[in-house]
Amino acid sequence: DGILTNRTFSLRYGREGITSLRFTGDTYDTEYIAHQRSLGGDVTLQYRVADESAWKQLNRVKRVETADESELGYVHAEASGLEVLQNFRLNQDSLDWSITLNNRTADALEVGDLAVPMVFAEKIPRDRGHIYTQKLLRHSYVAGHGSWIFWQRANAEGPFLVLTTGKGTKFEFFEDYGKPFTPYIHGSVASREPMEKARNFDGRADPWRLPLTSLTLAPEGKDGSSVTYRFTFRFANGFEEIRNTLYSENLFDVNILPGMALPVDLPALISLRTKVDIDELTAEYPETTTIIYRGERGPDNHVYEVKFDRLGENMLTVKYGEDEWMSLEFFVMEPLETVIRKRSKFLVENHQHSDPDKPWYGAYGDWDQVNKILRNPEDRDGLRPWLVDSSDDAGNARPAYIAAKNVFFPESAEVASVERYIRYYLWNNLKDGKGGMQMTDKEKYPYGIYGTFDNWWEHRVSDDPGRDGRAHLWRIYDYPHIIHLYYRMYQIAKYYPSLVEWKSAGEYLELAHRTAKAYWEVPKKIEGWSADSVPTMNEAFIPELVDALEEEGHSAWSKEIRDYWEGKVARFILETPNLYGSEFSFDSTGFESTQAFARYAYLNLGKTEGASPSTYHRPVRFRDVTLEDVK
Repeated sequence: DGILTNRTFSLRYGREGITSLRFTGDTYDTEYIAHQRSLGGDVTLQYRVADESAWKQLNRVKRVETADESELGYVHAEASGLEVLQNFRLNQDSLDWSITLNNRTADALEVGDLAVPMVFAEKIPRDRGHIYTQKLLRHSYVAGHGSWIFWQRANAEGPFLVLTTGKGTKFEFFEDYGKPFTPYIHGSVASREPMEKARNFDGRADPWRLPLTSLTLAPEGKDGSSVTYRFTFRFANGFEEIRNTLYSENLFDVNILPGMALPVDLPALISLRTKVDIDELTAEYPETTTIIYRGERGPDNHVYEVKFDRLGENMLTVKYGEDEWMSLEFFVMEPLETVIRKRSKFLVENHQHSDPDKPWYGAYGDWDQVNKILRNPEDRDGLRPWLVDSSDDAGNARPAYIAAKNVFFPESAEVASVERYIRYYLWNNLKDGKGGMQMTDKEKYPYGIYGTFDNWWEHRVSDDPGRDGRAHLWRIYDYPHIIHLYYRMYQIAKYYPSLVEWKSAGEYLELAHRTAKAYWEVPKKIEGWSADSVPTMNEAFIPELVDALEEEGHSAWSKEIRDYWEGKVARFILETPNLYGSEFSFDSTGFESTQAFARYAYLNLGKTEGASPSTYHRPVRFRDVTLEDVK
């Protein structure tokens, strides 16, 4: 083993590749290479003599000596004559990686696959306390010659490690299920099996969207007997610097408004900032796609307006250079109002359980789109119990979504469906009369909500009175969904009183308040788990609830929830805990909540008595940091 280092990269290497990659002088000393893996050692290749049918696999990698102390050389030797050379060169602020294929035979060789596994530290570390500094979040774009990857720490702090593809080098396929993220330069062989198995929910074949290629190497000594692919690693201090890196490496800094999933009635504006000359931007379905070039908006920044009239997948292709290309894959949907209505209708008609003899009666379960069946705890199709007992985030968020939709697009059948959920799933269990998923005001922990991991009704009747039995009410993530549900039902009852039967607007508002109070108090009392500890999904609306309580004359209730909310906001503004610190380090809930914290703090600057100058500075700083991380 040996060491290579400069002002940017600190590397360790072994017989099969780079075993450690760190940023020199890093504040957190983050290890970018996965435990017991080596970058370069896992390069995979399938090839054959051009007129034969049997594919051979690459093996036997070893390090070779190089004259330059800043270089590492590796060779994959094969008796049948395909030589694969890898070279890592440490420059002033980059790590350059090249892979050269040499045909050492008198026959043409066909390369069916060439894959470069990215063996980086993306798994949760053994010590979960290190998740925010030793786990990497990967952002990747497999799109032909315009492909790139970057990795960032889960704590959102730079620098970020960026990989760019060199001229003539592309990614056209990738695998990441049960293995490291593995992009393919050529993937004609490896793609066959997964593509044969790939099916849409209606059973139709789901073909790979990008061109899949193989490579033919001419016999030794002839033109085309050798080819080299190149990659460059750099560190970037922020998202803007990542964009500048793509630009400087002759790739594309792409900005798209409103996004790559958009309704059919809304055009997209596409900005392509690049040093290369764009030959053309072409549409997969030209007869239903309108592309208008709007000219340059700044140096090397080309703007296009695109309107899609075909629903579903639509691909644009940027053509440039010597037969180089980059794909831009869009998904076009119906108008948002239509999508929102259809989603709610589908949930009500397909996801709600209807057997009154079951404890999950009224809940919104998991619809098996392949077999067209609603799964339940007695018919899980191999899924873990908490995935189908409807008391996890998915099951709790569905009725909140339906209720929110009906505030704006009311349908009596859907409101009745939500009230069925509340009445028979949250509050009454018709089978045993022991109560629903939420405790009543007469029980030990008023308005507490039974969490997931096991079926909540088993906790209801458990002989264990503790945290793992009847007091299994400490999972903070479950509460905001139900608070939000009650708040939306309050609005429905207020705006459309004829649509509700079980509770009045005032009663639903009280349920929202009581459950919000339980959110901060019950998990804290049972488990010492503070609702202030991490952002949670669906809590961003709580300032609306605070205002509604005040408007309805419940000043004491309003102050109670406002004080709790402002305590959480103050913790994030003043202590600035991890912006990614949600249930998982890779979900978007941290952004959803921290944006709400930043907005609330900024809009309420100076309203607290005795506000100091730092009170003004910190919300602004937090807002700006949060906005930067969302980009």
